[in-house]
Amino acid sequence: MKLTMVIFDGVTSLDAIGGYEVLSRIPGMETEWVAPQAGIVAADTRVLGVLAWRALADVERTDILYVPGGPGGALLETDEEFLGHLRRLDATSTWTVGVCNGGATLAAAGLLKGRKATTNWFYQHRLADFGAEFLPVRYHRDGKYVTGAGVSASLDAALFLADEVLPRVRETHPDARVVVVGRGGPDELNHVRRPSVEATDEVPDVRPYLARAEVVAVPILAGSGTRFKVVEGLAMAKPMVSTTVGCEGIGVEHRKHLLIADSAEDFASAIVQLFDDAAVGASLGQAGREFVEREYSWGRAGERLQALYDVVLEAR
Repeated sequence: MKLTMVIFDGVTSLDAIGGYEVLSRIPGMETEWVAPQAGIVAADTRVLGVLAWRALADVERTDILYVPGGPGGALLETDEEFLGHLRRLDATSTWTVGVCNGGATLAAAGLLKGRKATTNWFYQHRLADFGAEFLPVRYHRDGKYVTGAGVSASLDAALFLADEVLPRVRETHPDARVVVVGRGGPDELNHVRRPSVEATDEVPDVRPYLARAEVVAVPILAGSGTRFKVVEGLAMAKPMVSTTVGCEGIGVEHRKHLLIADSAEDFASAIVQLFDDAAVGASLGQAGREFVEREYSWGRAGERLQALYDVVLEAR
């Protein structure tokens, strides 16, 4: 079986790498990375390059046609040569996959006309522009076409907090409100907003919002990332509730630095506990602050870098 990963200038690497890591490990899978031209392709961060071994025009057939998203994909929606290659390979594929606005790229090629599909929330209007019906789901299959919403872990977390956790908290604390702080498109932010839920979009400084919070919630359900917001909250000695995924890799401990809860019921109960017991919140906040001072100070970061340099130098 053959997997063809189609990349392009301005691709979002996570949209491609996530699928690659799963599909390429299927026994017997032959994987190739292709682009409009063979060579190094710059990701949307402009600091990562991915090597495309072949030009798209040189690929004759495939079993799985995989198109990721990224800002560069918008330009390809009017590139008839590129779209023609997608149509040609789709005619040979058993499965055709579009992730994030890669789904809109498939739609621009006419492959999703009259079908249902999903994409990143900020790009849903483009599916309609090309005759596809947008579905607000994580992924969807319509025949051989599989589309994924892409990198939307933060949106999923906000909806979990707004729809599953907050109503339970308000049973005992009816004045409780949620402020979701972070970047998002207008459609994403409007989808999160409720009478008791504010969504700010990107802010120049998160510290005023953390300072006003009685409890900092990190309800991330899936995905990966730097977890900067966890460290920032701990640095400000704030009582915090996080899912296991939300704080993994940081080194914190449940009931020592913060509370960890994964179900909506447990997450709401942890927030209520911190609302009701200021002493517990203060103790966790202080321990969290001390942890960050010890493990995430500039001095500690320098020590870790020096240790890495020493290992590299010893290996030369």
